[in-house]
Amino acid sequence: MGRGFFAIIATSACCAFATETDDLAAFRVLLRGWHRENAKVDVRPAGRGHGLGVFATAEVARGEVILRVPPRYCLSCAAAVARADGSSGERAWLAGMASEKDCLAAWLLVEKAKRDRSDWAAWLRVLPARFDSPLLLDDLKHVQHPVHRSTIVKWQETSESSYKRFALRGAPAALAALSLQEWRWAHLVLSTRAWHIKGKVYLVAGAGMFNHDLDAADKQFRPESASGGRSDKFLETHYFDAEGFAVVRSDRSAGPGEQIFESYGDNPSHIYFVHHGFVPAVNPYDCFDLHLPRLPSAEKTGFLTETRVPATVCIYASYAPPPFLLYAAVSALKDSELHCLRDQAVVRGGGRAVGTRGFFEQVNRRLAKCAKRKKVLGGLEAVALREAAAVLKREVADAPTTPAHDERLLQRHEEDWPPAVLAAVRYRLQQKILLVSAADMLEERAAGRAVAARRKKEAKRASQGREQPVHASNRVDEL
Repeated sequence: MGRGFFAIIATSACCAFATETDDLAAFRVLLRGWHRENAKVDVRPAGRGHGLGVFATAEVARGEVILRVPPRYCLSCAAAVARADGSSGERAWLAGMASEKDCLAAWLLVEKAKRDRSDWAAWLRVLPARFDSPLLLDDLKHVQHPVHRSTIVKWQETSESSYKRFALRGAPAALAALSLQEWRWAHLVLSTRAWHIKGKVYLVAGAGMFNHDLDAADKQFRPESASGGRSDKFLETHYFDAEGFAVVRSDRSAGPGEQIFESYGDNPSHIYFVHHGFVPAVNPYDCFDLHLPRLPSAEKTGFLTETRVPATVCIYASYAPPPFLLYAAVSALKDSELHCLRDQAVVRGGGRAVGTRGFFEQVNRRLAKCAKRKKVLGGLEAVALREAAAVLKREVADAPTTPAHDERLLQRHEEDWPPAVLAAVRYRLQQKILLVSAADMLEERAAGRAVAARRKKEAKRASQGREQPVHASNRVDEL
């Protein structure tokens, strides 16, 4: 993909570039006054495209508490309503919001309008003045995945609807001229900085300034062990203590002067692209949401429904889930062969066993009995692997742009395109490279199965004293 590719992918587009200011110095004073343990951290610009970052002022050990935020600077919707001024209409306005996020977004704007009179003024002044977010894009032609395009459109529609229904009705006098742009800015502060714990949303001053990087557990992740759900690892290092302080523990060690990163969790890259505006250079949790093409045969479609193969599967660069391999096998089998398998217990119930090597071995035996199918060199699994690779290659070929074209766009427009547009191109390029890698992996596995089967057959014949040539074929109807 070119020597410059990985540097291109790594660039962030999260927010406006932050510089050293008097406002930042004032926030440092506030942060260090909250608790003595906060003396081990400093907040300063992290470099172009990365906004502010948290840096160590002394040696930091993994698991050590590095930030404590007092209850006064930790806020839920209920707390915001309780603290609001009842006489000015603030409290009634906040209480009338449709959701916790709308409530906290409204509170942010109320406090921002107070300027120096707000207790949160020092933190509010160091927030990004604007966000270079894909959620704000008017033209979505560079967002090629339909699901992510739909997510962005839905966010835009929802934020505009809540702005018209709630933000403009009963707003305090200071916010009488509130714009949709300001309303969305407040929601993006929440999207990139709020804590989400057990279904509740909390705004914690200063706790959202850590930039993302993989931790030790992330680097050991293997996609075949994925459960399909998100873990609670965030709660291990972010929580409220008995006194109501918000506590952050470091998930890694850091030396004096080093930036203290934190893992944002086991999220695929579209979460970072859509909601944070950056694309991680390396993300072991990333996968491509592949909507399985509908098969033309009613027999095959019914079989997939019976075995509970989902309509969408997540494809990793080094791993294809068993249901996807079952889908690929079904697309290669004849309707008559599927019909003879429908009543076999081996294909019922879906789950992780469906599509594994043991599963294919059982199906091969069933096919030999009920359909008198000739043995496939490498087994039905090899056929499924080749077909699965072909499906992924077609997905890349059907995209509006090629990987090479995407890379040329990034190199040509790195300085003149908006960061959110660059992030969209980086993300779609990364996804195509993931699919190409997965297809190559599947083809290698298919070749390995065929070679192993041929050697096993040759060894068996040699032991019987009969040396006969074995001719491999990739044609499914001859195997």
